[in-house]
Amino acid sequence: MRAFFSTNFGSIFMGNIRAILCIATALAAQIVACRATETAENADVKPENSARDNAATVARRRTQVARLLEIRQQQAELYAEISAKKISGAELERRLDAMNAKYENLCKEFPDFVEAKILHAAFLHDGGDDDNARELLEDAIKTLSRDAYSKPDVENPTQPVPDEITDSRPLLAVAHRELAEVLAGTGDAKNALPHIEKAAELAPADARTQLRLAEFLLEFRAQIIAEKIAPEQFPYAASIDEQMRNAFRASLAIEPNLETAWRYAQSFLAAGNPDWNEVLQAWDLAKKIAASDAAQKNSSPEEQKMLAAALELQRARALAELGKIREAEAALAAADEIPELSRPREELTKIIDEKKSAKSAKNKISAKKIK
Repeated sequence: MRAFFSTNFGSIFMGNIRAILCIATALAAQIVACRATETAENADVKPENSARDNAATVARRRTQVARLLEIRQQQAELYAEISAKKISGAELERRLDAMNAKYENLCKEFPDFVEAKILHAAFLHDGGDDDNARELLEDAIKTLSRDAYSKPDVENPTQPVPDEITDSRPLLAVAHRELAEVLAGTGDAKNALPHIEKAAELAPADARTQLRLAEFLLEFRAQIIAEKIAPEQFPYAASIDEQMRNAFRASLAIEPNLETAWRYAQSFLAAGNPDWNEVLQAWDLAKKIAASDAAQKNSSPEEQKMLAAALELQRARALAELGKIREAEAALAAADEIPELSRPREELTKIIDEKKSAKSAKNKISAKKIK
């Protein structure tokens, strides 16, 4: 394992530091939320002959969580140092190897601690060790999918069961989503697809999971079509687009934000012949979200002006394609004072002029026919 980190991790990781940092932070928060530590009250309501075992289980669980959170904190600090370029070379390799060893020791000491396996897999995936990451995630999914693990004792319903056992779906969704990430990273869309879809099925109210399904279908759209992946599910390209946009809409309904709205609007252009009415509606939604987005309100006036102009350019394109020339020109005018947008504005001006000329020619032909 040491050789892997020494030769690969630094170059792969440094190119995607912000994305990895967000993924690691979000994953850790979601995992901690998935399985809350059992409290003393949980143990008190159980039969006396099992109280001692329950107390031991509580203590063991607390130890597991504490150890994992300690490793996660150290990992976050290490990532921050890398992001700030405060560490590199041999010292970076040593710290990464040490971090990996801590994950390995924790997983070895507690073989059934699936949270640790998932976070360890995410760490390995960050560094490009997809084979070991995949093995850990498949093992976690196998554990979480066991009937005895994921379901209550229906034959003895009066027997209290810890929450972490009665519903493992949120954590199972994380494991499936992360495995899909690993497989997608190697270009294995065929095997990644059922995992990201399973994750979305298990976590219908999780915005990030729904967004990842949408992004996966957008990213691998051409490959799914070319290789006829899941032909019964996706007999036509339009069926892929429909599921993709439904996932985008689900994510936006749960957690409206400008970045997702922007990706959703752009997704229509992946189709060869987009419905420009839907494209316009998507950009109108992005514009509405931008107006209420807290992050945008905290940005500088120059940044807000740039964003507003960029959105108007996108709307202008859709309006032009719909033949709404005057509205398109009005939207285009909103970007006149932004030098950074001069090139897309010029390109859009040409499109509008072409649409205007075509519309004028069509009107002349119609007039002649009437005469």
